[in-house]
Amino acid sequence: MVSIIVRDWNTGELYGHLKAKKLEGILGSKLLAILNYSKDIFDLHEVRYITESGIHRSQSRGNVVLNKPHNCDMENFEPDFMEVIMNDGSVQITDIKLDITVYPRGYVLNVGKPIVNIFGTSSPAYLQYIVRSKASRTSLANCHVFPTVQ
Repeated sequence: MVSIIVRDWNTGELYGHLKAKKLEGILGSKLLAILNYSKDIFDLHEVRYITESGIHRSQSRGNVVLNKPHNCDMENFEPDFMEVIMNDGSVQITDIKLDITVYPRGYVLNVGKPIVNIFGTSSPAYLQYIVRSKASRTSLANCHVFPTVQ
């Protein structure tokens, strides 16, 4: 399971928290299906169908997918306005630009020892994978997310 935080691009206003089964391809056609299922999170009346989310670029940082990444040229990432079809069949361009954050829902395991980078900065270490002979640890961005406690 993954969680999707939907905000307004300009104001940061929270529209809602949505869910999906998988992270792969989430900012493509899967996002449109999820938005259409939950279209009541937007203050749009008489909307039959959302045809275009406006998102054309995203960045993946470990287990998190963002279409508004930090420390980047925002002109390259700024989405277009969302397009909808109204109940009367007309197509309208809304004044909504979406800021989407997608991350896995689940549990991570802290290994108890910090990891230290080449500059001597330490940070908590989390389980990345286990193989027959050893376990690997990494930062939170690249850790393994377990879907359940089991």
